[in-house]
Amino acid sequence: MGAFTLCALAGHGALYLVWKTTGPVQARSRTWARRAWLALLPLWALVSLATVRVRPEIFTHLLARPWFLGFVVLMLAGVVGVFLFLRAGRELAAFLSSSSFLLGLLAATMAGIYPVWLGSTIDPVHSLTAANAAAGGYGLQVALVWWTVGIALAGGYFVYLFRSVRGKVAGAEEHGY
Repeated sequence: MGAFTLCALAGHGALYLVWKTTGPVQARSRTWARRAWLALLPLWALVSLATVRVRPEIFTHLLARPWFLGFVVLMLAGVVGVFLFLRAGRELAAFLSSSSFLLGLLAATMAGIYPVWLGSTIDPVHSLTAANAAAGGYGLQVALVWWTVGIALAGGYFVYLFRSVRGKVAGAEEHGY
């Protein structure tokens, strides 16, 4: 699981660098992205087999709720898109495909374990479920208000930050460093 996560996040980060840089850094990042994603494929198969052995209910729950299979499609389309777009030189599309793979993977996993978020090894009665982990009604209302304010501030900051660093980072020789 650790090696799979390392490859997924290293490949994602390398694709970001491919998108945002030029020159030798971009070339090295493209090589590392390709290597990380090629290493990820067999590790993904191993992690999936291990998941079937350890938590088979994840796949059973996904099949029982067909509307959650959209997350699996998002994940599969993401991994295919990474290779197609990387080969075609479409850097942003490759990075967004990587993002959709990660989003689909996390969402499919969460949908597959729902409603038991954290199972107890002692007794299933002590498991952390969606129902027993939820706060009371008033707490959820207050949290919704603060979450709305917080996400609006975070979104605004993200837009500012993204606009301030838009474009590719040019080589050092162009800036005189």
